[in-house]
Amino acid sequence: SRNVHLAGNMKHMRLLLRRTAGPKRAFSTQTPRVFTGGGGYTSNGLKRVAFQLNFETDNLDDYISDHSSIWPEMQTALRDTGWNNYSLFCREDGLAFGYFETDAESFEEACGRMDALDVNRKWQEAMGKYTPANTSPIDHAKELRHFLYLGSDRVTSRGRPVTSSLAKPSTWTPQRYTGGGSRMKSGMKPVGFNLHFKPNNLAQVIRLHEYLDSGLVAGVSECGIENLSLFCREDGLTFGYFETVLDGLQHATQNLNQSEGVVLWQREMGRYTMDGKGPLDGGCEVLHYFYLGE
Repeated sequence: SRNVHLAGNMKHMRLLLRRTAGPKRAFSTQTPRVFTGGGGYTSNGLKRVAFQLNFETDNLDDYISDHSSIWPEMQTALRDTGWNNYSLFCREDGLAFGYFETDAESFEEACGRMDALDVNRKWQEAMGKYTPANTSPIDHAKELRHFLYLGSDRVTSRGRPVTSSLAKPSTWTPQRYTGGGSRMKSGMKPVGFNLHFKPNNLAQVIRLHEYLDSGLVAGVSECGIENLSLFCREDGLTFGYFETVLDGLQHATQNLNQSEGVVLWQREMGRYTMDGKGPLDGGCEVLHYFYLGE
């Protein structure tokens, strides 16, 4: 009959549309997708960089204490060589993470600038007693891959050459306190956390985060989270960094889980984490023990 024929045609059209609709949107809230992969620069032309360090656990408290007020000349050297908005975080097992923003083209270049300074050589020698190999900590640092950025402060190109002096206000003076836990002058708090993706799925995780729904991105910002970045090692261990007006990761996660887009993202990403939990639900905040910035 004519009705049966039409029903058959409609079924065929639905199957055809499914086959030609393209890949399924990741964590869809039915809003346009935007680029959220790693890379790019701050509006001041600075590159976001993260790295890992390793320290002994038996004298970890002493190492952390030494960073509560680092030498003024070391602070000046870091600022002059482009280590801006610089934070250090560590776990109880001695694994530490650094985050900073720089006008250098690479982590190697930023380290090379410091290597040329005598004050840095003296500082690295002083910190060597805290490392497993009793050597300069930065010599064994490993850069992490930046694969996600959620925030409003990103441009795709610098547009013009940037010098370290542009990132350092002329009124800047060394900080009396350089330990962690305090808020920046903007009122934001730097937060670092750890999670672990399955190594075999890491390439897919990175690919899925290149473009996310704008609804998810807006949800993160509305919950008081800014400049959220994820950085990873080859084995899937991931370091997360963000700045917030909230108290920390737990408070941020409670707020973020009120957003539909974030809930969908957590659910989907739980398939790829080692513990089966969403990245925020299963994430572990790490101790913020050093800050040099505004």
